[in-house]
Amino acid sequence: MKTTKSVFNRTLIAAAIAAVSAGAFAADTQWKDAPTAEELPPVTSTIGWDDVKGQNHFLYTSATAASQFLLADAEHQTFNDTLWVTGRGAGVQATGLWAAGEKNQIINAGGSTIYVTAAGGADSWSQHAMGAANGAVAINEGKIVANNAYGMFVGTDKNGTKAATIINNGQIYVETEGAAMELGGVAGSIAVNKGQIHVAKPADGKFGHGVLIQDQTDGVFVNAGLIEAAEGASAIELKGTSTGNKIYLVAGSDVNGKINVKAKGQDNELYAYGTTDELDLAVAADAPLYFEVAEDANITLKNGNKSVLAETYIENATLNASIWQADNRFKSVEVSEGGVFNILKLNSGGTTDDNHTTLLLGYDMDVELDGGKLFVAGSEYHDDLKIGTARLEQGDKPTGAYGKGTLTIKSGSYSFKDVTVGKTGTIEVDSGNLTVNNLSFSKGKSDNAGKVSVKREGSFTINGTLTAGAGGSAINLAGGSLQTSYENFFQAGKDNKFTVKTDNTQFIQGTGVLDLVDVTGDYSLQNLKDTQAKFGQGVQIAFSNGTLKLGEKEDLTGSSISGLALENVMGDATKDGAFNVKDNTTVAGVNFGEKQNASVSADAGATLTLSGNNGNLFQGDVTTAEDGIVTTSGAIQLGVNSQDSGVVNVDALNVDGSLNVVGSFAAQYVSLGDKATLAVEDLARFEVSSLTGLEGSKADVTGGVLSTREIGVALTVQDGGTLVLGAPILPDNPNARADVKQITGSVIVEKGDGAAEGAVFTTNELKGTQLAAAVKDGAFDEEGVDRSDFNAVYIDRTVSVDVRNGSLNVGEVGQRGPGAVGIGSDVITVVDLGSFASGDVIFDAENGLGINPSGKGYVTNVLSEKRVTLVNAVDQVTGVENFFENDNAFLNVSAEKIPAQAATETNPAVSAHTDLVVKFNDQVTDEADLLAALPKVLAEGANIDNQRVLAAIGSKNGEFVEGDKLTTRGEDATYEYLAMPVTAGTYNVAYDAAEQVTGTIQRRNLEPSTGLGVWADVFYASNEAETMYGDSGYSADIYGGVLGFDGTFSCGAKLGLALSIGSGDADSEKSVGKYGNDADFWGVSIYTGKDIAGLYFSADASYLSFDNDITGSIAGASVKESIDSSVKESIDSSVFTIGVRADMTVWDEGFKVVPHVGLRYTKIDVDDYRGLDSDSMDVFETPVGVKIAGDFEPSAGWTLTPSFDFTIVPQLGDKDVNTLIGDVDVLDNVYNSTLGVNASYGNFTFGLSYRYGFGTNDRSNNAFQARAAYAF
Repeated sequence: MKTTKSVFNRTLIAAAIAAVSAGAFAADTQWKDAPTAEELPPVTSTIGWDDVKGQNHFLYTSATAASQFLLADAEHQTFNDTLWVTGRGAGVQATGLWAAGEKNQIINAGGSTIYVTAAGGADSWSQHAMGAANGAVAINEGKIVANNAYGMFVGTDKNGTKAATIINNGQIYVETEGAAMELGGVAGSIAVNKGQIHVAKPADGKFGHGVLIQDQTDGVFVNAGLIEAAEGASAIELKGTSTGNKIYLVAGSDVNGKINVKAKGQDNELYAYGTTDELDLAVAADAPLYFEVAEDANITLKNGNKSVLAETYIENATLNASIWQADNRFKSVEVSEGGVFNILKLNSGGTTDDNHTTLLLGYDMDVELDGGKLFVAGSEYHDDLKIGTARLEQGDKPTGAYGKGTLTIKSGSYSFKDVTVGKTGTIEVDSGNLTVNNLSFSKGKSDNAGKVSVKREGSFTINGTLTAGAGGSAINLAGGSLQTSYENFFQAGKDNKFTVKTDNTQFIQGTGVLDLVDVTGDYSLQNLKDTQAKFGQGVQIAFSNGTLKLGEKEDLTGSSISGLALENVMGDATKDGAFNVKDNTTVAGVNFGEKQNASVSADAGATLTLSGNNGNLFQGDVTTAEDGIVTTSGAIQLGVNSQDSGVVNVDALNVDGSLNVVGSFAAQYVSLGDKATLAVEDLARFEVSSLTGLEGSKADVTGGVLSTREIGVALTVQDGGTLVLGAPILPDNPNARADVKQITGSVIVEKGDGAAEGAVFTTNELKGTQLAAAVKDGAFDEEGVDRSDFNAVYIDRTVSVDVRNGSLNVGEVGQRGPGAVGIGSDVITVVDLGSFASGDVIFDAENGLGINPSGKGYVTNVLSEKRVTLVNAVDQVTGVENFFENDNAFLNVSAEKIPAQAATETNPAVSAHTDLVVKFNDQVTDEADLLAALPKVLAEGANIDNQRVLAAIGSKNGEFVEGDKLTTRGEDATYEYLAMPVTAGTYNVAYDAAEQVTGTIQRRNLEPSTGLGVWADVFYASNEAETMYGDSGYSADIYGGVLGFDGTFSCGAKLGLALSIGSGDADSEKSVGKYGNDADFWGVSIYTGKDIAGLYFSADASYLSFDNDITGSIAGASVKESIDSSVKESIDSSVFTIGVRADMTVWDEGFKVVPHVGLRYTKIDVDDYRGLDSDSMDVFETPVGVKIAGDFEPSAGWTLTPSFDFTIVPQLGDKDVNTLIGDVDVLDNVYNSTLGVNASYGNFTFGLSYRYGFGTNDRSNNAFQARAAYAF
């Protein structure tokens, strides 16, 4: 099965998505002649950048060497003017803008224009507007007009050996003759079009190409823009000796014009990803091309090109095309999951080309359906189908050129009406299901080779008639099943006697199951045997819709049902505990009754299959006995196919002979006898606690999965197979556990000869499977290095190898002997260091560890400092130095060999071992505060959530690290996180909410009142200070309400009590990460006030309690979720505040002027966040201000009191919080202006107010308040 070939750098493809919008083809010429020599004197050699003018003409006439007008002699150079380039004379090579060297880049800026032409016998292909070589990049953002010349090109080996890149983001026009972009240089060169390319009709006898790929090796072209080519020109031309090139048409691609593929080289590939387009694709018969349509693309191929497409792959996309030979000749088409192959019109049956009724797959066409869909004319096709034809040759055409056709079902379910298999037709059902109404084969007198093959994982259903073909044709049941009618093989006659249709019975061959589905009701074993006798040897008959009813003297013993397929029936061995068959036999399992000495066996040449029937394989006392044992001999198979499952429900299974696992089965202890074999086949799974064997026995895993906790047999895992090594089986005695070794046999994990994918060794099945998938998808490939078929090793638990008999060798490695581990050059090894603590052992292998450094090794979850034993040996430990790559820039990982040390009076003996040492990277930053704080957070045993966040920030593949050092933004991100919970706004939410509550209390305290009163106040505040924390700050919305009750005593003193409740929502501002705080709070307040000789004194005290939920993320790591379920995800905070204030009326004529001064103390406590300490705050404030207010009576009984207050709030106490990385500012002086109005009527008072506050650090506060009071 193919997988999408994402060989090209996905970053470049993603960049190509932002395509410039395309316009209509420009019919008018874009060319402008250069000014005359008098108007603009030409330049004849390279000039410096300081000499560039608004208009420039480069006229080159020397044929002795190539020359350029401007060179990129620094990392980035930009041309912003107009340039004419003229190469005049035979052999002349002139270029306008040229870049050479890895770090050099040259740009033709937007608004700039380059005109390039050949004159006086010069060749068009030798004159260029722009070029790049030897690792450089040339970018066109402006306009290029190539008249009898080329627009952009890459250099050859003469200019340097490194691949170059050319990118068009602007417009390129080609007139008379030439090409817009050319790949024909150093292997691996890249061209990208994100702009517009227009190719006019060439002059007579001339050519024109949008993109020309000629004599290029391993080049890459990505189109995410417009390519428009007129008649006689081509949009894309692949020709010459070009080999290994890849053309990507991605989202935004619009190709209007011919795509000619003429290159005879191998491995040229065309990909359509995420684009919808009609392609005028012409592929020559001798130009092998791989064509892939994927990632939601929708591609239509134009007719009439006679394209020959060697290999086509469709996945999660649609390809619309005609398969008429005058249009397209598809040799191989694979339609994978989510793919649609929409054939535009039928091509067989009927009387004319306009009324065909049948889809013919012929002309050497192989269609493979692997979960995708086959459409005709826009609808899923279920009508008549013909595979291959009876015509083998025509005229001078070679034999087989017309007739051959193949339909392969790899997965999924498909159905058609009448299906005909021609002389050269083949249907292969490898897996999945194919259903047809009627099936017929060619009746030709000779050369019949039509075949249907149904493999073990496949199922073929014929609902109607089967018409057998002449000699040479057959239906071969290669382990698979055929479901059809009894009437296709037997015809009822007089007296209810049946005549056998021998043509059809002899037509069924192989060793699969023929299920006669229309046999219903009761049937006996004899009925089954009589029917089966009419067919060839090996074919088993099933009556799946009937009911087995044993006849007189019939039973289910092995001798009675030998040779039959009864996969839902339990065999009977209750008499003597032995179940033996002489021919291929299938049963669900075996009932041993009271017998505890049980066995199952098959004679030589026969196989006994236990289907499991998704349950227990055995019944009887042997299943409950403490040491119940079933012994097998001969060939025993578990499962008919991979869909079967079951449990080997005895304590031990002793295998003498062969045990084949094809389904999903579990067992406890499996022991292989002398020369016995175990095979876990492709798609199968065998989960066994302990697998052991005598000398001479062996086990093989080929494409399947073997999961075990103990291996004591010679085992080979290959061809995509997986070995999962679980936790060891430990004895009850703790003192004996150190002697337990999981691998006591020779284990080899390798790709295998000719295998397409590597094998897997893992201690974690899910992670190992994910690693293998990543390897297969090319995640570990590098430029020029394909590792997609490497073996995979994933370790997150100790792997122990017995020093006497055990060994583990993975991949191409000089095999290590007993007590050792070898990891080869074709292995991707991943060790999860997060699963190991200091002192733990990764490989318990006393005779060493050999690693071929040509492979790749990685350590993941490197979160804290620690020292883990890689292998408990020093001698014979090779290749470990600098082998394991680490993605976390905060920590360094190195291998260190520790020699054996004898015991001393103070220290115990130390055996020789090799450690992986994880230490803090003190070069990760130059910031002293971070260098002091980070080792505390990264210490082993410190909070793992913090370490995971730092690992995300410190990822060497992320945006915050260059090399092994944090960028400035990376340092900012680290500061922000280590200052949590300050940077999430917890302190400011607490202060802002308390300030709203105390302001409400103060307003009530200052209002004149007599007697008893009840009041309520609701408020909303929107506050922000975007640079309060340095380069970042916060914004917060505070909502709340206060309900109070107070009374005024006869002495004029007021005393009150209030309860408050509310919530706050804070977000970080201008921060690298995104943090927030969702807080809920409640509070209680008391207050009092009294007028003394015109001076009103007031006081209040409040306590508020907060529950804060920290939210947000940085570098993709959440700051909310806790790995440890015992850790509370929210943190508590509290505020206690007490204040006094004095107000004095200094003017009371028409309106009042009331200056006021106060003193307030506030204490803010916030719990630690993930162990990151942050201090409490002791805040002292001295608010000073003045209020102006006046009373008006707009109507009888109503009094309005508008007011304005301006207050300065200086901060005298703590303004900052001491955190792990130093002090972080939280508060500063604020200047508040409040506009309000009260309305009183009788005993009721209503009020509204708005306050605006400002200050430093981009402080801006807005608060709204509404209130109501009633006086009794």
